[in-house]
Amino acid sequence: MELMARLGKINGFTHARNKGSAHETIVMNKQRQNDLIADLLTRPKPHIYSQHIAYINFTRFHLPKPIYINLIRDPIDRIISWHYYIRAPWYYRDMQAKLGDKLWRLNPKFLNNTKFHFRDIIFYNRVPKTGSETLIELMIQLGKKNDFQNERSPFSKPTGIYWSVERQKEEATRILELQEEPAFVYVEHMNYMNIRPFHLPQPIYINMMSSLNVRDLNNTRKAQMELVFFNRVPKVGSQTFMELLRRLSERNNFQFHRDAVQKVETIRLAEDQQQEMAEVISELPEPSVFIKHVCFTNFTKFNLPRPIYLNVVRDPVERVISWFYYVRAPWYFVERKAAFPDLPLPHPAWLKKDFETCVLNGDQECTYTQGVTVEGIGDHRRQSLFFCGHDYECTPFNTVGALERAKFAVEQQYAVVGVLEDLNTTLSVLEKYVPRFFEGVRDIYATSAEYLTKINKNNFKPPVSEHVKDIVRRNFTNEIEFYQFCRQRLHKQYLAAHLPQRIITDSAHLPGLIGN
Repeated sequence: MELMARLGKINGFTHARNKGSAHETIVMNKQRQNDLIADLLTRPKPHIYSQHIAYINFTRFHLPKPIYINLIRDPIDRIISWHYYIRAPWYYRDMQAKLGDKLWRLNPKFLNNTKFHFRDIIFYNRVPKTGSETLIELMIQLGKKNDFQNERSPFSKPTGIYWSVERQKEEATRILELQEEPAFVYVEHMNYMNIRPFHLPQPIYINMMSSLNVRDLNNTRKAQMELVFFNRVPKVGSQTFMELLRRLSERNNFQFHRDAVQKVETIRLAEDQQQEMAEVISELPEPSVFIKHVCFTNFTKFNLPRPIYLNVVRDPVERVISWFYYVRAPWYFVERKAAFPDLPLPHPAWLKKDFETCVLNGDQECTYTQGVTVEGIGDHRRQSLFFCGHDYECTPFNTVGALERAKFAVEQQYAVVGVLEDLNTTLSVLEKYVPRFFEGVRDIYATSAEYLTKINKNNFKPPVSEHVKDIVRRNFTNEIEFYQFCRQRLHKQYLAAHLPQRIITDSAHLPGLIGN
């Protein structure tokens, strides 16, 4: 609307919007539609009118048809935005000032999640440097006043924020078996502990956070060499990112390297293979980018300098569908046969298999069972494996243990984990957090978007019904949680980089990295 108002001054048309009301409705009866149209037809032309309202067919009233325009948005993102928009304090203040009417307000019970808890126990997994000691002291005093007990976790010795599944279950069981309620339980610094998989009643979660800043979310500063290691997940748009990096290498003067095409793509490596790969990468001239389909590899484990880790994720169900049809695409086998002439072609029945039938018939290929391990070179059905690592504990499908390891690696090791569905945000964060390599990436993408979006596009992939997608989602619970975790982190990085505050960084030890 602001854009329309400004364009009106330039192009000689007027713009108006309805004044709004305390009880706005988008659906009008026939008489109100007629009244609105009659009012619009009296306005000067050319004219643009804006209002939150359902589509009105002018020709139904034997009146001339206007030029209709509108905007849409990802429906999930939009409903989340609406959820918080109508809860914002300034929303009511501004509407009150504009309308002067008494406004409808949300019932306070909808503003908190405590209605979903099953025990009167508050669980506080405190974040360091956020005033947690002050809050604990306050809760001790409130406990005396309001008659609830306070308890510090017996795990009081700092041992890292990542806990094993067994330790999480032990702590959760101990907390929730407290005989006396209500209670306030606080533990030393640790990640969020999901009680649900242990089939225990849910407590009330609370926490505090400090203001966002780039330094806290910037792992680029931890790198010990000017080398980007992009251990790319398949079917997340990584071919597009490779092409962007190839073009950026010419613009920003760094070397581009990618692993050779493999006859058998092995993403999980034995320890000696991990070390050999890390040594080869570490010997590349700086600055460089190296790209390979492989699980997260910890270079410092082999006394080698730490690279800048990057990756991209995608909606896990959309990704597994994309993978299913990618390995069946005719051009995929033409390329593979050209590279490896002795490679046998798959059976025609396998090539003709469709995803919906595969899921609905319970075909083993499309049965995603909790805890099941796919033996061999790796499990391409899920992207968390690329972050969890090479250990056997990472291999069971959709487990809490693999999820927590993957989240820990993202939080502690990766400079940026982009999200295919949030491409503009991803490019902006890459440019802010890894500028030595990604400066100018948004300009390059903008000038070549039509070509870049078609790279590796599979025109042989048919649509899949939401019904079948929902069936698959039921078995991808932890994969979906991991995807949402990465997405949340990306948006935190974006907000931190765009907040009106001075960016705080260490004195850098590498030329060209953020903070130098």
